[in-house]
Amino acid sequence: MGKWFERYIHKIWYPVSKPFSYYLILTLLLPFSFLYTVIATVRKFYLQHYKQVSVTKYPVCVVGNIAVGGTGKTPFVIFFAELLKQHGFKPGIVSRGYSGSKARNEVVLVDSQAVAAFVGEEPKLIHQKTQCPVVVGVHRNQCIQKLCQSFPEVDIIISDDGLQHYAMHRDLEIGLMDGIRKFGNGFCLPAGPLRELCQRFNQVDFVVVKQSRLKKSRMKQKILKHTFDMQLLPQQWVNVKDHSQQVSLEYFRGKIVHAVTGIGNPSSFFELLSALGIKFIPQVYPDHYAYTENDFNFSDEYPIIMTEKDAIKCTQFASAHVWMLALTVSLPDDFSTLLINKIKSIQKKD
Repeated sequence: MGKWFERYIHKIWYPVSKPFSYYLILTLLLPFSFLYTVIATVRKFYLQHYKQVSVTKYPVCVVGNIAVGGTGKTPFVIFFAELLKQHGFKPGIVSRGYSGSKARNEVVLVDSQAVAAFVGEEPKLIHQKTQCPVVVGVHRNQCIQKLCQSFPEVDIIISDDGLQHYAMHRDLEIGLMDGIRKFGNGFCLPAGPLRELCQRFNQVDFVVVKQSRLKKSRMKQKILKHTFDMQLLPQQWVNVKDHSQQVSLEYFRGKIVHAVTGIGNPSSFFELLSALGIKFIPQVYPDHYAYTENDFNFSDEYPIIMTEKDAIKCTQFASAHVWMLALTVSLPDDFSTLLINKIKSIQKKD
């Protein structure tokens, strides 16, 4: 039932065609979207104008999106943290985890022993890839306080997600969007995929578009100022059980594999596999799905491949024929220069 509903609602949010049933369902959902938008607007106004916001002594940079689903936020946060380290900063990262994580109502330090099911797979992956301090909790201000207390060397904070967390002070905002799915049908939840209206991107400092297929002129008209294309480029295949085993991208070309994924936008993963010439059997699970060993008990002996985000939850029970696709982020050099210069201009003094 869950998978069927998810597929159906995605047809409403990202319509390929618009039959009569599309307009019927949309008409039924739009009143709820209007109510959602009103409540979100009132909440934003209250938090920005009447609720006291804690200000930290270090810059807070928010990386987030306004649409439900994958926009490449996790690989971008990893890229951002590494970029800051290259320029002499000591970043710390705060994250909310996700609604199903067991650490949701706690403030938890993510370390090498942390379990993805407890802290969330994205914070776990970010810590593993960057070795930066990461704190998870539903209350961002408490996370920031814990981060600064536990790691006094931190001099800049990245908030993984949090564009809509207006109780948290921020000095810089980076909005991410999917260049293929864009803003979907343009409506807010539940009629569309948006948490806020697309005009919200007029207020951020930078817009980063994953796998953009939009012409630059159209993008500038649609959004504005500092908009940059981000490409997620496959690097190699890494064995999930033994990370020292790495093979080239050509390794699975022409072979039949099970492509297992539980991410926000599985089609982006499948498009990469098709481009690599891999014959795959798709096995799609909900975003943030908690895998068990039984999920991989297929009747054949085909290899199993997945994303790094999926693999972080499977290291305890993965067999030797389970592999993950390592990706790297590619962004224009002028983006990195503009971003670092912007951060230096807002850097606070002790």
